[in-house]
Amino acid sequence: QAMAEGYTPTKPKRTLRCTLCRRILTECNAEPCPGKAEKKTRSRGAASSLADSSELQNLSQEDIELRVSTERVKSEEDEAISQMLAKMIYNDQTGEPQAYIIGQLEAYVGLRGNSHWCCVRGYDEFGLRVDVLVEAASERWILNEIHFLWKELPLTIQSMPLEDRIEFCRVRLPVGSEFRAVITKLCGNSVWLAMSKNANPKLRLDRSLLESNASEATVAAFKCPYRYLIMLDLEATCDYSPNPIVDVTTAEVTEFPWVVLDTQTGSLVYERQMFVRPDNLEGVTYYCTKLTGISQEMVRDGVKLQTAMQLLDEFIASRFGTEDRGSFRIVTDGIWDLSIQLYTECKRKGIERPWYFSEYFDLKDCFCRAFPFFPPSFKPSLMTLLNAVGLQVVGQHHRGLDDCKTIAQIVQLLLKLGFPFDNLKTVPSTADYNPWQHPDFVDFGSKCEPDSWKCTTPDCGIWNRPWMYYCRFCDCRQTDFTLKRQLEETAK
Repeated sequence: QAMAEGYTPTKPKRTLRCTLCRRILTECNAEPCPGKAEKKTRSRGAASSLADSSELQNLSQEDIELRVSTERVKSEEDEAISQMLAKMIYNDQTGEPQAYIIGQLEAYVGLRGNSHWCCVRGYDEFGLRVDVLVEAASERWILNEIHFLWKELPLTIQSMPLEDRIEFCRVRLPVGSEFRAVITKLCGNSVWLAMSKNANPKLRLDRSLLESNASEATVAAFKCPYRYLIMLDLEATCDYSPNPIVDVTTAEVTEFPWVVLDTQTGSLVYERQMFVRPDNLEGVTYYCTKLTGISQEMVRDGVKLQTAMQLLDEFIASRFGTEDRGSFRIVTDGIWDLSIQLYTECKRKGIERPWYFSEYFDLKDCFCRAFPFFPPSFKPSLMTLLNAVGLQVVGQHHRGLDDCKTIAQIVQLLLKLGFPFDNLKTVPSTADYNPWQHPDFVDFGSKCEPDSWKCTTPDCGIWNRPWMYYCRFCDCRQTDFTLKRQLEETAK
């Protein structure tokens, strides 16, 4: 009714008050309230305000001062990082301000969320100085003097004193090393990087570390507590097809080889290879033969798994003594050999496993500890490890004895770096242990996924996974997959 008579209500005036003392804002500005002073003091990390907080009442004065100094250092570091990121840098490729190039690439290509190759150029108090390669269509752009901040590396690196940290990186992540990193955000005149889980590193290590012979000075750096390391790499039946004959739960060992490394000299002192006859000979499928080079004819006259294990036990007893736990340990490439395959097959067949099959070194874990630059999600394959350090496969990949020798190459490198070999993996002895729930177990599957494709090469004919661009065993290229990939790229 009031509106009908032309009355227009007015919005009531709001009195602005301080959120700390609740006084009218004009009065608070004229005479600052204690709340503002307390907030300002707390933001600067003063010991007086921290000492009054209930969280720190039970701490000693030394602990309070340490926490205050830590917070002050962090705030000073953040301020220094902000100034560093805001620094104007001119791009070596174009001579233009790099911030302009970053903005253009973000607008037309999209930098954030994508992984790019980084090349180490140096080190300073902020982190690694890297060049970032951005590939856009047919063009390649290089962003210069980008910082990969220390705070984005694992705590193992962050906890080192700065001088030790830089020296550690000079040896294990030298200038010229490459890895993939994700641009997480744009900040200042630069970008913020985080290590990709598929880092695929290429480390430019000192060539002397890769030589097969170790000098006296190098041998003196060996820190392995065990005199001998036994490389063990099992091969087993497998399949990948629309109707697989065997899967991970029914796989059986077909090759049982080992190689012995003397950690005092760094040299190989013994090797042996045995083929094992599986109960289901048909499990040595065409796919298995293409992958491992092991055929049904090769294993038909092989020994039983229990016999192979007994022969290894006799060798250990004659050389080291089976009860001498301080003289040797087994090394495998991952957890599959001992925590999965041997454990499940022995359990199915009622074979007792000696203690040394339950305490072993995982090469992947040893590598990630020796080069602790990568996130926990980084799970490198044996080929990734070789590419990382610039080594080659010995013989044929996925042939057990050759893989043992390949593993030994990387172990020799770790010995030269002074890796302590103090990270034993254990296979649980409890009845409720389920190997299929092991956090590091990966089931690649035996049954073809949708969109799997069959190689059309007459002498191949292997089924390949949907994401494979080329056949795994020949150079055949999948036409439908190529067309699908092109359509996806066009849609982007």
